[in-house]
Amino acid sequence: MSDVEAMYMMKKGQNDLQN
Repeated sequence: MSDVEAMYMMKKGQNDLQN
């Protein structure tokens, strides 16, 4: 997994937790 991909997944995970 690339750094960009990891950052995207991390942001998506944070959004899922907030919603």
